[in-house]
Amino acid sequence: SLSTDGGLTYSIETPAPDGFHVDSKTGKIYTTKSFDYETSSTLEYRFLVRATDGGIAATGGAKFSSREVVVTLKDSNDNGPLCTTYNAVVNLAEVSATSGDLDVYQLSNFGCTDNDKTSPNNQITYSIVSASPDPFALDTATSTKIVLKNSKSVDYDAAGATTSYQLQLLVRDNATPASEQKSRRLGVLITVTPVNEFTPVFGTIAHVAAYGTSLPISVPEDTAPGTKLLTEPCTDQDSSLNGHGQIAISIKSGTNFNNWFSVHPTKGELVLARKADADINSPATLPNIKLILVCTDKATTNPKIVEKTIEIGISDVNDEVPVCAQHYFAFSVLESTKWSDTNNANGI
Repeated sequence: SLSTDGGLTYSIETPAPDGFHVDSKTGKIYTTKSFDYETSSTLEYRFLVRATDGGIAATGGAKFSSREVVVTLKDSNDNGPLCTTYNAVVNLAEVSATSGDLDVYQLSNFGCTDNDKTSPNNQITYSIVSASPDPFALDTATSTKIVLKNSKSVDYDAAGATTSYQLQLLVRDNATPASEQKSRRLGVLITVTPVNEFTPVFGTIAHVAAYGTSLPISVPEDTAPGTKLLTEPCTDQDSSLNGHGQIAISIKSGTNFNNWFSVHPTKGELVLARKADADINSPATLPNIKLILVCTDKATTNPKIVEKTIEIGISDVNDEVPVCAQHYFAFSVLESTKWSDTNNANGI
């Protein structure tokens, strides 16, 4: 506002800039349109305001004076953060206690910007506002990424394990005072995914008393095919998802002598598949059979495997009748032949 005096009239000298008006009586300058710092091509306006008195010709006519007015357009915090997305889903493979922070999600993926032109109005800051973000936090160096905190872990397999975390974040500009700051809410769903971290483990053998209660077991050769000899269970602590905790038991190739044995693929029941024969080899060439059981999980990539040797002896039974090369002999004996210990020893 320019100072007023009786009889003065105020005006803007041409060329008058668009968007400004002066009250002819009071000299107060007003804007006639809105201005946008971010889109305006001009940030400074200069113009002259004239004050003219009411002089008449008899007194020398009207007199005037002009003063330059400079209007500088300043940035205000009229824009809040805008993001290309406001929700994110992150898959995080289960992990045991970390050594140092583990990067989980870069907040730049939200694509957040502030259209104000000047700092601190266009500077943005992230924070986690969830009630219980543990075991997650923002990195202490830049606060621009979500991390799994040092020495923390996420587990998929344990009973009652938390397999998803919903984090609420706030992105705000840094305008001052803080009461003028603008913000938006963001959401991150972190889903824990299983990892094939455990190797299958053979358990305690359930023996069949008839064949022994410890290894090696002894199987009579006249045992009927289909007879269960023992049970060797196998388990995997991984979850069954993606086949990680699913197991398959088999007999290692080359160790199943004469294919005499078979094993149930999940129960581990070892069965005599064919009649065994202790007479086909002598004990010197056929000691106890060392059957190797293999337990593997069903992971599609890099399955884990464990082996166990089961020692089995095939015991002989009297299942063979004598066999002679010929069924009778014909020979002559002189009537003068006498029995003697010598003749008996040497045969007739």
